[in-house]
Amino acid sequence: MNKKLKYILTHYVCPLFSVILLFFSSCTKLSMFSPPIEPSQEIEVKSLAGGGILCPGESVTFIIHTLQEDEESLNLEIFLTNTSGESVWSTNISSPLINEELELILPDLENGQYTLEFLVSLETGTTIEKKIDFFYTTGEYGITGITSYPPSTFPGSQTLLKADIVAPEDSDPFIRWTQDNTVLAKGLLSDGLTEVTWSAPQKEGVYSIQVELFPIPPLVGSDYDFYSAISMSASIYVSTKQNLSENDLIPEEYYYSLFHFNGAIQDSGEQASLSGTKDSSGEVELIGNPQFVSEGDHYGYRLSGSSGIKYSRIILPVKKGILKPFTLTLALILEERNAGNIVSSVSSDNNFAFFLKLNNEVEPVASFRSGSEGKEIYYQSGIRINPGKENLISLSVLPLEKKITVRWFYNGLPSASSVQNIRLGNLSDTGSTLIGGEKGFNGVITELGVFFRDEKKRETIDPSIYRRSMEKKYGRNLVFADGFDGQYLSNNLILENEGSLKAGSFQISPGSSLVLPSFEVTSDETVVEVFFSESLPQESTASFTWERAKNPFLIISEQDRIEVSGKTEYFKTLSGKNPVLRVFISDNKVSVDGPDGLFSSAILKPKTGSSWVIVRLSNPELESRTSRGKSLDIDRITIYQNNL
Repeated sequence: MNKKLKYILTHYVCPLFSVILLFFSSCTKLSMFSPPIEPSQEIEVKSLAGGGILCPGESVTFIIHTLQEDEESLNLEIFLTNTSGESVWSTNISSPLINEELELILPDLENGQYTLEFLVSLETGTTIEKKIDFFYTTGEYGITGITSYPPSTFPGSQTLLKADIVAPEDSDPFIRWTQDNTVLAKGLLSDGLTEVTWSAPQKEGVYSIQVELFPIPPLVGSDYDFYSAISMSASIYVSTKQNLSENDLIPEEYYYSLFHFNGAIQDSGEQASLSGTKDSSGEVELIGNPQFVSEGDHYGYRLSGSSGIKYSRIILPVKKGILKPFTLTLALILEERNAGNIVSSVSSDNNFAFFLKLNNEVEPVASFRSGSEGKEIYYQSGIRINPGKENLISLSVLPLEKKITVRWFYNGLPSASSVQNIRLGNLSDTGSTLIGGEKGFNGVITELGVFFRDEKKRETIDPSIYRRSMEKKYGRNLVFADGFDGQYLSNNLILENEGSLKAGSFQISPGSSLVLPSFEVTSDETVVEVFFSESLPQESTASFTWERAKNPFLIISEQDRIEVSGKTEYFKTLSGKNPVLRVFISDNKVSVDGPDGLFSSAILKPKTGSSWVIVRLSNPELESRTSRGKSLDIDRITIYQNNL
């Protein structure tokens, strides 16, 4: 549950260099390049910064700034030493030009770190000195950006920092991370130092993190005592308020327990807020060494099969001794196919337990236990986890007096449903929850939430599982999506007469209709998809009507009949078991998808009035029926824009 912030500033060293116009000559005079600069008592090196790189064939330009007017009385000495302090090269130049840009060509050198020292002796007996550490090497080195996740973080939480490094393929440069001159991490590129984990301070504020690139590593066990000219800084915001994205489980107040695992392991749900333990480190115990890591575009905590995160409370909504309806949603990335515990929540008196684990077939399995010696009741999911990818698993639980109904979802789509008899007694609301731990799964958990109420504060399972998956798929092009995952009909749907929700579908009773949210027809296609969970009742229809018109411009019938603009065509669409209605509408054409192909027809938008469309799914009451008749069962609905 992919959230990033990127700082971009390109700093390349050793690009293709321009042709040198003047060279250091044997007459020991240095060539003049540019007009005089306002003098001062110093030596200014212009073409090479401290900690920078000098490539073969490049020159070093510098200026001797001094108030002394007679250059004949000046003497310039230049020394070049290696990391051991041994002299590599030197020269002595009498009467160098002053207050002018000069050029120095060094001899061919071996790749490595060097110190260049300029020493000017004045007639007054004083000296001007300048030392500069640099690297002599070939190739292109640079830092093109720093990525931080999350861009803002909780006090005391962890942040992943990653530097985008440019370096020759055969090189292994040295990387150093610092904060306020304090070294956070250092090491070679081959050691993975492009990415580090930073622990945020406990105090809110903006903190600057710097990364430096040295093309050649220092001696083993040592560090450089100077800064690299190749560096970049990033500002990290530490705040008690999280910046969440649309892909996170939100709004937070809908969740009894909620763990975003975006560098923080605290509970962001309502239980922690009401109990006053939100963001409290005392409620969390780390077992082993859970690591905050990145897996592609996803971030979370890696658990190694023995490490885990333990919370000193039950994360399920138990109120006054009763287990309330909930949906547990989690996202996992398995690095390989492996079995193990995912979540264990046990009451303090050991009379109630909930377990979620992966069996040997890497299938999520849930179980409940009532009584310290009670038998575990299992619920199979029918899901097979894909290693290497983020897997979104949802488990909706409806507890009744003597049984529990469970519905599974995999990446937003229903997977399995079952009812098991189990009597839950008066439950304790105290206990503990363990994620991973001993005999736990081996992989990365990126998010975990326990949904328990909707926007009207009604206790319910999560009604938005399918909608969230469609939001990820279509983004802003999504108009409407409903998988009938909750216990109440969406406010965006209008039921005419009778109907009911049942186990993830909506049943329209005979003589009743369901009106979908209206949408505006534009030059882009709008796609309407309706998935039915059973064969359709006789003469049931889907009609499309302009908002202010009396009659539909399109009627699709269960009897494989299409009426468009008053003309009847026969086209197989809604007959058979589990049919799918798929209609494409633009401002001048309508198309209906069917098992035999695509039916298309021109349409005209109203010259006056609204260009919005109303879709009605109808199950008529037939006079010939002697019984109440069959319901029209809808599994899910999706409406989205298809930009052409």
